[in-house]
Amino acid sequence: MTPALAWLEPLRCSVPELDAGAWGDLGRLSCELARQVTTAPATGDPSRSRWLLDLRRHLAERVYHAPAGPSGLVWQTCAQFCAGVHDLDLRDVTGAGHGAMVLSDAAEVTAETWRARLDRGDLVGIAVTERHGGSRVQEITSQARLRRDGRWRVSGEKCWVSRLVESAGFVVFFRAPDSRITAAVVDAVDHGLEREPIAPFGLVPRL
Repeated sequence: MTPALAWLEPLRCSVPELDAGAWGDLGRLSCELARQVTTAPATGDPSRSRWLLDLRRHLAERVYHAPAGPSGLVWQTCAQFCAGVHDLDLRDVTGAGHGAMVLSDAAEVTAETWRARLDRGDLVGIAVTERHGGSRVQEITSQARLRRDGRWRVSGEKCWVSRLVESAGFVVFFRAPDSRITAAVVDAVDHGLEREPIAPFGLVPRL
C-alpha cells in the first residue's frame, strides 16, 4: 500500500460513493504514480514541464479516469490527493482540471471535441489575470470585437497563466463586444496566440 492509500484507507467507510472497483483503480493509480515520480526532473529543470505532460498522457492511456455519475467527483478528489502526496506539482495529471469549464459550459460540439482531447491527456489552462488588474476580474481589458463574417476577434494580454507551456488550449476571459465579461476556449496552436514563458522573480533564499 502506498503512503497515499494509507492515508485514505481510514476514510473508506465514509465514502460509500466509491465501490471496490473504484478503490482498486485508486490503488493502481497511486502505485503507478509512486513508480513514475522516481524519474521526475527536479523543480526548475526545463524538462519538467514535458515530463508532467507525458505523465498525464501515460496515465490517460492506462484509463485512469473518474467513473461516471456522482461518484466521479469523489474519485477525482481522492485521485488528486494521491497525486499531491507524491508531488504537489502533479495536481493536473488526472482529471479535466480547468477543462471542466469547457465540458460544462461550452457549446455541445466544442465540449465533445475537448472531452476527447482531455481523455487523451491534453491539458487546458486558464487565462484570466492581467498585469494591471491582478485577479480582479472586473478590471479585464482584453476585448472582443465583431468581425464582418460574424466571428469575434479577441485582443489582449494575460499573465500568470496556469500551465502555460503544457496546455493544449486556454480558457480565456475577456469582454464581449457588448462589454460583458465572458470566456472562450482558445487552441494553443491558434495562429493569433503567442506564449512567452517568463522566469519568476521574487524572494530568493540566500545562504
